[in-house]
Amino acid sequence: MRRAGISVLRASRTISRASYQTAALQNLTASKHGNLPGSPASPLTTRLHFFNSVLDNQQIPTFRILDGAGQVIEGAEVPELDRDSARKLYEVMMMLPALDNVLYNSQRQGKISFYMTSHGEEASIVGSAAALEPTDEVLGQYREMGVLVWRGFKLDNIMAQCFGNELDAATKGRQMPVHFSSPELHFHTISSPLATQIPQAAGVAYALKRDPERRGKSCAICYFGEGAASEGDFHAGLGIASTLGGPLIYFCRNNGFAISTPAAEQYSGDGIASRGPGYGMDTIRVDGNDALAVYAAVKEARRRAVEGSKAVLVEAMSYRVGHHSTSDDSFAYRAKQEVEDWKKIDNPHHRLRKYLESKGWWTAEDEETTRSTQKKAILAAFQGAEKLPKPSLENLFEDVYDTLPWNLVEQRDELKKLLGKYGEIWEPWRTERAKFKNAGNEFPGADESPKVSPIMRLIAALPILGVLIAAPAATRPILPANFRAVDGTAPDDHPVCDGCTPANNSGLDPTHAAEGLLAAGAVAGTTAIGLTAIRNSGLNGGFVDDFKRGDLRTIFSLKKPHDVMLREQESRANAAAAAARNAEWTLHNLPIDY
Repeated sequence: MRRAGISVLRASRTISRASYQTAALQNLTASKHGNLPGSPASPLTTRLHFFNSVLDNQQIPTFRILDGAGQVIEGAEVPELDRDSARKLYEVMMMLPALDNVLYNSQRQGKISFYMTSHGEEASIVGSAAALEPTDEVLGQYREMGVLVWRGFKLDNIMAQCFGNELDAATKGRQMPVHFSSPELHFHTISSPLATQIPQAAGVAYALKRDPERRGKSCAICYFGEGAASEGDFHAGLGIASTLGGPLIYFCRNNGFAISTPAAEQYSGDGIASRGPGYGMDTIRVDGNDALAVYAAVKEARRRAVEGSKAVLVEAMSYRVGHHSTSDDSFAYRAKQEVEDWKKIDNPHHRLRKYLESKGWWTAEDEETTRSTQKKAILAAFQGAEKLPKPSLENLFEDVYDTLPWNLVEQRDELKKLLGKYGEIWEPWRTERAKFKNAGNEFPGADESPKVSPIMRLIAALPILGVLIAAPAATRPILPANFRAVDGTAPDDHPVCDGCTPANNSGLDPTHAAEGLLAAGAVAGTTAIGLTAIRNSGLNGGFVDDFKRGDLRTIFSLKKPHDVMLREQESRANAAAAAARNAEWTLHNLPIDY
């Protein structure tokens, strides 16, 4: 009786507290004193009231349809989903961990460079994808491979992107693995920098709003984690979207960790959903491990976004079962038992499978057959992808400019020249070159380079030569007294040095002129003058190649830069020149800008 009395007393106190809170809220919202000028929705009150919750003294609820055992919760409304669609939803969810296991292990074997799994978040990813239309624009973060699989992205395409082989039509081997792109499936290229897609999505939505052909028909969805919501781009994106408008769903995958930082250390407020109303957005928090709840929430969010041409925020609460990436060991900051418990207590696969079995839409035989079929298909695609070469080396210079500028033409031709010289005789280059399509032999000929006649090169060099010749001795390059050229000549005999005349500058060994021009540029404070003069004058192309193959920063920081610059000409040097090159010549505080 005593216990019963205490329970009744507690219940009455709870009711009284709730009544007081309700009365206080009514007092706040009453318009007895009118409304704030300029803000008719804000009633005036005489009560000093602070608040720290979107819902007065309550946390935001989480929408759920299926319980942990896959049973429909009493009072829940199951979304309309036919047998084939429900089976596809589960089959795609099954495909993701099968793909993740193969590709994660392949990274550990050194076959691909990087990988990120979606373990534990399959219901959030695939459930949301199923609620979209095929033409809706998707801006992902990096765990949204399931959206592509739902839309029909082939296994060969997935493997091609992760391996960066010649079949990677979208990113052509230039992106890290799992940085997918598919214009055909309206999937925007994933970018490594965190949260950049959030303000970009606001722009995409605004474009859809302005497009008469897609207005009222399509929307954009932007995926990101709760860690990305700590970036400034999150607030910039939501600010833009809330003011410009446009059909947009911001979908936050709150998986509990921003790499190693738990959510409790990322924010002190009520999750990410609490930020939506601050930007005037319709917002919902959903159980991210309940595929049906995610599907229903995103379906409704899409309707509101398209019909109202506005942004809607969805926060899906989940748990990242896998490591952040192949670069992470999550057991350094969380207990392994914690992960195992989540797999058993709140497994998104188990919940949906039990629901399908209760409807008679799935059997144990279906489970075994699907797993076997998917595994064979994945391994076949994997084995095919690892045998294919990487894209042509020519792709290095494409897809940025409509017409290659002169500097890229020079770089392309220089690479071709170096491949021709070292590609077969130097083992590291030979090994790497063999990995590319046609072993890098697809470069167009050097004859496509801009043509500059030797006369024009000489004319281009005349201003610098004239300055060097006419300048007073005090302003000319000052070389060490023991400086010697390759043939052993001293500074007094060296072109463009102190003592030179117009006569001996015109017909002497071009090697001297090249060295002198380089020294002139160095003394002037930049290598650009010397290098440009050498290139434009047509003097001693061999010297230029020797110089260009060296690292300028290394050359001008060593005590013996002259020795470095002329290292490939040592075989032609006489004993006197070799001895002279041992002289120390250090150029201090030389700005290098090339």
